[in-house]
Amino acid sequence: MFEKTEHKEVELALRESEERFRATFDQAAVGMAHVDLEGRWLRANRKMCDIVGYTEEELRNLTFKEITYIDDIAPSVENFQRALADEVRSYSLEKRYLHKNGSSVWANVTVSLVRKNPGNPAYFIVVVEDIAARKLAEEALQESEALFRIIFEQASQLMGLMKPDGTLIKMNRSAAELIKAREPEKIGKSFPLRMLEPIITHAKDTQREVLGKPFWETPWWTHSTELQEQLRDAVRRASQGEEVRFEATHKTPEGKLVWVDFSLTPVKDENDNVVLLVPEGRDITVRKMAEEALRESEEKFSKAFLAVPSLLIIVTLPYEKYVEVNEAFEQACGYRQGEVFGRTMAEVDFWENPADRTRVIRTLQEQGRLRDLEMGFRNRSGGLFVGLLSAELIDLCGVTCMVCIITDITERKRAEEALRRSEEKFAKVFRYAPSLLVVSSTLEEGRLIEVNEAFEKAFKYKRDEVIGSSAIDLNIWVNPDDRVWVIQTLREKGEVRDREISFRDRSGEVFVGLYSATIIEIGGEECLLSILNDITARKRMEEQIETLHTNLSSRAAELETANAELEAFGYTVSHDLRKPLTNINGYCQVVLELCGSNLDDRCRGYLREIYDGTLRMAKLIEALLNFSHLTRGELHRETVDLSGMARAIAAELSLSEPGRGVEFRIAEGITVNGDANLLRVVLENLLGNAWKYTGKRKEAVIGFGRVEAEGKPVYFVRDNGAGFDMRYADNLFTPFHRLHGADEFKGHGIGLATVQRIIQRHGGRIWAEGEPGRGATFFFSLP
Repeated sequence: MFEKTEHKEVELALRESEERFRATFDQAAVGMAHVDLEGRWLRANRKMCDIVGYTEEELRNLTFKEITYIDDIAPSVENFQRALADEVRSYSLEKRYLHKNGSSVWANVTVSLVRKNPGNPAYFIVVVEDIAARKLAEEALQESEALFRIIFEQASQLMGLMKPDGTLIKMNRSAAELIKAREPEKIGKSFPLRMLEPIITHAKDTQREVLGKPFWETPWWTHSTELQEQLRDAVRRASQGEEVRFEATHKTPEGKLVWVDFSLTPVKDENDNVVLLVPEGRDITVRKMAEEALRESEEKFSKAFLAVPSLLIIVTLPYEKYVEVNEAFEQACGYRQGEVFGRTMAEVDFWENPADRTRVIRTLQEQGRLRDLEMGFRNRSGGLFVGLLSAELIDLCGVTCMVCIITDITERKRAEEALRRSEEKFAKVFRYAPSLLVVSSTLEEGRLIEVNEAFEKAFKYKRDEVIGSSAIDLNIWVNPDDRVWVIQTLREKGEVRDREISFRDRSGEVFVGLYSATIIEIGGEECLLSILNDITARKRMEEQIETLHTNLSSRAAELETANAELEAFGYTVSHDLRKPLTNINGYCQVVLELCGSNLDDRCRGYLREIYDGTLRMAKLIEALLNFSHLTRGELHRETVDLSGMARAIAAELSLSEPGRGVEFRIAEGITVNGDANLLRVVLENLLGNAWKYTGKRKEAVIGFGRVEAEGKPVYFVRDNGAGFDMRYADNLFTPFHRLHGADEFKGHGIGLATVQRIIQRHGGRIWAEGEPGRGATFFFSLP
């Protein structure tokens, strides 16, 4: 009875352990498998098979290397060997499996080595994320139950009789079988103490190998001197009337150690003297094996429980108290194991919506299990994450418990949302892109899968009218050779770039497009993405530009000839006019010197007018020649200090009329890149005009500076002089055109035209702002 009760306790403990492991293994949202020391698959659950596409039977005929992506074989084998060499107890890595259909499957793999005892590795436990463990757990359960049946069926009890001095005089069949000794004929089922001597003398010669010897010298004990000493002490104590019990090991002739629960019970006669010792041994090898199996099972369960990347929780019902949580729970929720054990789910509530917890428990009580329920959870700091929950009811030591497996899919949900937004964005970009976009099937078939609005507008077809049709059906290629060339180029290079091709719309109108295409993959199938930019208007414009260019080139040649002729004419006229002017001027001086005393005042006045007119004409001719010279010659660009140049010109103007009180406000540090001589002409004219037109001001102010306009520097000359009416601003830079009379302000009307010509030659522009009586500002820019 004692033996059966103890076996049942062991069996119950083993079954409960296996049930915990099986439930976890079966419900896992990850793949789990066993791999032997040579890398062959021993077991694989359904999720593992789903991941790689093989059945479990097919996997057993493969090694993990045969279904591992080629680039991942080396690190997988390296870690595998390190575990076998006891360098690491477990390892994790990301790797790709080769699916049966030829595709590769990424998986987060955690591998742990299981040992039967130190130095004796048994197999590997492989955990692959997102795989259920039902099949592997069922096989593990069957093996565990088979092992337990073997242990139970081999259970037996050893008994014998000894003298008080330890001499063995009797053994039973189980003991004899243990050392393969023959037993004597049965003497009887019971006997009185007075019959001990006949029993002793009845032993046959065939048992002399064990009978008649001190018990510690029999084959059960000779394998260990320490055990022999322990037995001697036990015999001594039992012979004194003490009942002794201890566990010992025996070695069979084959060298196998057998565990025995050994006891020595003294038998006393009527005088209370010990006359016989009864050695009794229960073969507890099965129990020891069961305990080892239980230890291995618990170790296996513990490793699997802790290694699974999903959150694992075991809670009692109906009290909802935490029994077990794994490391993934700690990391995700922020609670350590010691903080949750014995507390209720209401006290450590990680559900985003408490109603979800109630709903899960109610569903479990009604259905016993639930699978892949998406819901929100909250960690200790209040952060939210999304999990895929599976749960099942199990029985642990007579207590109903709920096992929950939660896979954190927050990143997956974010990725799905990002993908959805990306696809939505791509769809909008595709739909409303200004370029014509077309997705079609294989090159040979060329069926249109998708087109955008630009295609509809350009070809005058509605989307629904063209989907499923080919370009040949629509007759959009003006030159069929272009289509042949595109297909050939795509086959050779995989893409086409910026090929000018003519197309025909629904009405037959032809337009020119810049065509590009590349082969893409959609849903595992090759498709063709075509991009077409309508360049018909550009081509027409290029033709117009080419025509204009031809016309402009011709016109430029004509202008160049005209300018050369005009320059020659101006040069000739200037020189031809100078001689008669010089003669007139000279004759006027001679007449005044020789005949001046004989002329009246009116005649002398006429002569002076003639003389002054010739001087003005000479100056005008000189100005005309200088203006003509500005259009010729190369620009000699260099860094020019406009501030220093303005100060020098201001000093010259001040010296020319020392009596004027003019304030010059010249900004410092203004430098530009240009022709120094020509830019001096610009400042001389602008500052000279400011000096001239402030001549009637008692407190004249002339300024030179720089401002920003549209992010670029603009230079100015400002005065508070006579100013001008903005209605006539367009005439300021016309040669020989003056807004003020010559009798009011001297000049030839050529200065501002000269300034404009110089600024334009530098690539800049000039403009002016003014108001009568309030001064003027001349702005100019230089690149």
